Amino acid sequence: MKKLTAILLILCLTGCAKEPAESPVASDSGLESGHIAIEGPMTISSNGLYPFSHENEQLNLQLVTGRYYEDWTPGPLMGRTWTGEFRLVLADEGGQIKKEFSLQGYFDEPLVFNSLFEIEFEDYNGDGNADFTIGQYGSSNGNFYKLFTLGADDELEELKVRGHRELFISATDGRYSTRLEKTGEGSFKKSAYDNSSGKQVETVFTWNGTEFVEQSGD
Repeated sequence: MKKLTAILLILCLTGCAKEPAESPVASDSGLESGHIAIEGPMTISSNGLYPFSHENEQLNLQLVTGRYYEDWTPGPLMGRTWTGEFRLVLADEGGQIKKEFSLQGYFDEPLVFNSLFEIEFEDYNGDGNADFTIGQYGSSNGNFYKLFTLGADDELEELKVRGHRELFISATDGRYSTRLEKTGEGSFKKSAYDNSSGKQVETVFTWNGTEFVEQSGD
């Protein structure tokens, strides 16, 4: 009798056991192994504008759509990489967006950044507004830069340089933004390595009211 009771108890415990718990990985997460979910844009550069606007505003560079990946193979773009569609965003002290400015179409090649960086601000045309460069890798001899400005009406626009879609600059303090050397009110100088002569060539540009114009060497 005791033996029969023991058998019945074992059968009861076996039948009443709970189903094993599911894996702690959420089945509805929508993620595959090796993937990371990103919510919202990715900020590559965040910069205070107080010296120019005297307000606690930020000018940020953000990746809106695209890819983030890492490649540690030795090379000029080794490391972390953000590529895709980028925008400049002017935000107030509370982080609310005041203006947006897409960078699509301003460079010949798709934009690629492989490090976080700070934007270097200066007033190059003498109007008191914040001007700055945004650059991309060019070669071992230098990088390509566009010149932009944040106007008094909070409008972001490109500062044109006559005859130059981009500025190739060798002597820089940052690949993705560099401070240009001012040579006077409304003028700056850049230096670029000339392969044909094997020398650094300096060029001065002066603001004429609507665009920067290259000065002759005479």
